Amino acid sequence: MKEFPPLGMLNVHENLLEALLELQAYADVQAVLAKYDDISLPKSAAICYTAALLKARAVSDKFSPETASRRGLSTAEMMAVEAIHRAVEFNPHVPKYLLEMKSLILPPEHILKRGDSEAVAYSFFHLQHWKRVEGALNLLHCTWEGTFHDVSVYPKKELPFFILFTAGLSSFTAMLALLTHQFPELMGVFVKAVSIKVVYNYKTGNGG
Repeated sequence: MKEFPPLGMLNVHENLLEALLELQAYADVQAVLAKYDDISLPKSAAICYTAALLKARAVSDKFSPETASRRGLSTAEMMAVEAIHRAVEFNPHVPKYLLEMKSLILPPEHILKRGDSEAVAYSFFHLQHWKRVEGALNLLHCTWEGTFHDVSVYPKKELPFFILFTAGLSSFTAMLALLTHQFPELMGVFVKAVSIKVVYNYKTGNGG
């Protein structure tokens, strides 16, 4: 499995991560992540949250939110928090399952990336690995609650004004067309009245 080239095509690397975590072969897990946790490759909850788990493992056994809040985060703790932050950005549904705020069920047949179904599938097979690393779920909980970062939900984008304006103009035009079709005589009177007012304002120099 390690040597098979197109692992990403079949998501076999995710099964490999799970098997290596079960063996607690964390160095091998890191090696797989180094190969597949690349910006040019498709992401998944398994990749993002496993990367966060390994970063958390380096600091979570001695981690205390009270101490960290008082003295600030160390470099290693900051790296762990940022890794968790990136994982939550990718799929914000996972923490509630890992923290057992939502009941785990059998994963569905079809998995939607970044969706609740992926969160269920990931947590169902990986919760035990988080529990095995002392303090990892505590660090996840603190970070997810926003103790150290304001966790945003991915994706969160505001629509540009041009798109909103175009949509509004299209809706207004469609409404005029519908009214003209339904009430041609009434709309004719309305258009004529508006035209007279525009001409009058132009001749008198009145902008109102």
